[in-house]
This record gives sequence, C-alpha cells and structure tokens, in this order.
Amino acid sequence: MSTPRTVRLLLLDADAVVQRMPDGWLESVLAHIAGGWGHAPDALAHDTALWGRSRAVLDEVFAAEVGLLSGAEGDPTFPQVIAEVLAAHDNAADPDTLAEFWYQTEPLVEQRALVVRARRAGLRVVMATNQQPSRAAWLAESDAFADIADAVHTSSALGEAKPDAAFFVALLAAEAAAGHPVDPAEAVFIDDREENVAGARQAGLVAHRYHFGEGPEAFAALLHETGVLPGA
Repeated sequence: MSTPRTVRLLLLDADAVVQRMPDGWLESVLAHIAGGWGHAPDALAHDTALWGRSRAVLDEVFAAEVGLLSGAEGDPTFPQVIAEVLAAHDNAADPDTLAEFWYQTEPLVEQRALVVRARRAGLRVVMATNQQPSRAAWLAESDAFADIADAVHTSSALGEAKPDAAFFVALLAAEAAAGHPVDPAEAVFIDDREENVAGARQAGLVAHRYHFGEGPEAFAALLHETGVLPGA
C-alpha cells in the first residue's frame, strides 16, 4: 500500500463510509412503491413477483438519479425524476414521499470517531461525495458532517461527478480557492466504490476502497497505513 510522504488532506465519501441507510430502509422503500399499485405494506413478504417489480422501479430511480449528480442548470428535481419513473410504471406512489427516504441516514459512530481524531491532530478533512442537489441541500441544512469535516464538496456543487477524475481536479481547485492548496499526492481519498477510487488515482490522489461492512477496525487500519493517523 503506497503512503504519501505527507498527508495534508483527507477526502471522504459519505454513504457506506461514514454514514449508512438504516436497517429496513430497502423494505420500507419497496413497500411504498408497491403501495402505488394498491398493495398492502406486508404484501412483499409473500409475493416475490411484486418484490421484483418494485425493485425494478427502484433501480430505475437510482439510474435516473445519476443523471442529476452534476447539478446541471435546467435539470429536473429529484421528485420530478421519480414521478416520471413512477408514471412509466402506472404507479401512483407519491414521489415527494419516496424522495424523502433518501434523507434517512445513520452516522457510523466508530468510523466518525476515528476521523475526529485525525482532525484534532490537525489534518484537514473534507467530504467528497456524489449528491444530487436536493439531497446535497438536505445534508447541508442538517449539518450531517459538521462533527467530522471542515468542508463538504458535492458533485452537484462542483459540476463534476465521480468516478471522473475531473471531480477530484475540481475539488482540489475549490480547496485551493478557499485557501487550502494541496498537491494531489498529499491527499488521501476513501470511498466504497472501486471505480471512484480509480478516478481519484487517475487524478493523482492516494485512494483506497472501504465499506462499513468491513468494520471499524479495518477503517482504523486503513487510516494508519495511509498516514492519516499515526502508526498503531
């Protein structure tokens, strides 16, 4: 594992690294979608075809959300995109209610405590996350990362989205404009998706994959190995 000579900046992905969706999130979302066809909330438990039909709609919503990540002027809102997907499936579920499920997150306490240690030691920490505008606004309003990050950089604000290397170039330019210039090789980026890690490496950053399912011990080991935290 390559380690930069000096680490001056830690960039963190949000979902699946320092926060997660709550247990039961998927089931609740699918139940809401199934309800748009008139099914009771418990219908999914014994109807695999309905589960698959509902999951297909959710997958289409996920795919449509990707088109909003760069925050281009004139883009529809996330609820509008959801409404289009639902209409294509003759589904009467409320798109605004469905969009609100994206606001349900839980902090990963042990991982965040390690990040706080790095900040207290003087390291600048920023969020580097793909977010469509409505979720980015909610994260800002809720101060979701106030305890762990000095700044939050979202794809919709930067106009570039991961995995493109341009996202990281734009982020470092924004950091420099804010008075915090760093060489890419002095920055460590952690994300749960391999393609995003590859994009960061293409931009010259030290980048590694981590998913909360690996546990906080693996996160601590990664922070030590990359020089974010002093050696154990």
